[in-house]
Amino acid sequence: KYLRHFAPDVVLILHGNYPQDIQLAYLSGAQFILKHPTNSKLKYLLSYQFKQDSKHAIDTRLDLVRKIGGNNITTTMTTGQLNCNDFTFPIEPIGLDNKLIIGLQLGASDVFKMWPVENFIILVSMILKKHDEAIFLVTGNKKEKYLAQKLVDKFSTKVLDFCGAYDIDK
Repeated sequence: KYLRHFAPDVVLILHGNYPQDIQLAYLSGAQFILKHPTNSKLKYLLSYQFKQDSKHAIDTRLDLVRKIGGNNITTTMTTGQLNCNDFTFPIEPIGLDNKLIIGLQLGASDVFKMWPVENFIILVSMILKKHDEAIFLVTGNKKEKYLAQKLVDKFSTKVLDFCGAYDIDK
């Protein structure tokens, strides 16, 4: 019910873990759900079946962008100074004394798909410079606790580790 409140037209799953990624997209009420080639038992819920091939993971994600009309595509990314004041947050902060709560998923199904934890440390530092009240909730499975611990070690009470704390089926 909560997910349907946002009523997305399209869910583009660039990175997600089976089975919750497709399930949550479906429960959101999205008209279209796109995901890179998958062997998921739930792939019948996807709006388009991409063919399995030997492309790199980035290229399969770019195929998703092409499918929704993206045509000026490059694999080069440059970033400037992060200006958190430009960010808008779609929901009001809840709980934890009305602090800004940001969820982070540090792990992935394969190491080569993961963003380095050092980059998450830089990102958290930049956000905290503009939003010192922010709290970061780290999600993942039990095997990813070591990643969350690196953030906890660096930011102490600003990071709450929920890796392995909940069973997705519950």
